Amino acid sequence: MVAAARLAPTPIHVATNIVQRRPAATARLVEARNHPRARIALRAWVCDDEGAARAYTLDLSPDGARVGGAGARFTVGQSVLMKLMLDDAEAPVVLKAEVLRYHPGVSVPDLCLRFLPSSHVDELFRVARYVAKLNG
Repeated sequence: MVAAARLAPTPIHVATNIVQRRPAATARLVEARNHPRARIALRAWVCDDEGAARAYTLDLSPDGARVGGAGARFTVGQSVLMKLMLDDAEAPVVLKAEVLRYHPGVSVPDLCLRFLPSSHVDELFRVARYVAKLNG
């Protein structure tokens, strides 16, 4: 009969599989945005040369928007046109935008847009006034 050799237990101070937790850094993140942002779902359309993709905003600021449900055909750097329904009683806001970021989410991809200064000033003002009203 062969006796199984028993390994001596390894002392804790020598073990290599122990995770040592360090306290998390307490430094605050610096907010780089210049304008307030409102988390709101609004009907939107993102348009390019291939047509319009129906979407909805996840958050909105006078500088841009994060959009969900627009699909995966847009690329970073692409110029698009965004139609946004701020109020059902008014015509949609139409803004020129650039795709800054595309993040493929688990269920819905996020598309981050920056409104271009070449957009009509009145349309940019409508968005700024709407966000300011939401933020109180």
